[in-house]
Order: sequence, then C-alpha cells, then structure tokens
Amino acid sequence: MHTIDLTNAWEPPAAGSRAWVRRFGRPSGVEPGGRVWLVMDVPPPAGASLNGVALPALPEAAPWRFDVTPRLGQRNELVLPLDAGGSDMRRAPLPALRGGVRLEIDVA
Repeated sequence: MHTIDLTNAWEPPAAGSRAWVRRFGRPSGVEPGGRVWLVMDVPPPAGASLNGVALPALPEAAPWRFDVTPRLGQRNELVLPLDAGGSDMRRAPLPALRGGVRLEIDVA
C-alpha cells in the first residue's frame, strides 16, 4: 500500500465561501484491479465533495475510508466546507480540526 498525504497545499476559503479546496492529479501506478481510498481521520462535513459529487455519509468510524477509484480523473478537486481560514492566505495546511486527509493506493 502506498500513501499520499493531502493535508498540505489546501486553498483556503475565498470571499463568501466556507470551503477549503485541494486539487491533485490522478495517482500514478494504479494498475487494473488496484483501488484508491480517500481516508480522513474524521468523517467529512456535510457538503464535502470530490469532483463535484457529494461524499457519502458513512458511519462515524475513525478513520473514515471511502473507495474513490471510479471517481478519479486526471485532475481532481476535493472540497471540504469548514469554518476556519481566511481569504488573505494562499495555500495552507488544512486546519488541525480536520485531522489528516490522505489517499491510500492498494495496488492489489
């Protein structure tokens, strides 16, 4: 299993928004039958999405884990609505209240 940390390089909420945005490319080396999991230390907030599709409300187990393999494109956008942040920042780590966010690649 290979892990890609998505905790850094988030775009903070712009004026009039409460959502943090993280853009990333499709992980390389995912073979047929391999899976890519989005893993968060805590469940995503209401309104969270990947490539414009809402993330499911799974049981509040830690860590929250969802197979995103069929949803991934060459370029991807993960959106998490949060209260923290300000529009004067450029790219920043995701606020600590969200814990870690990562992709886990299972090469099968």
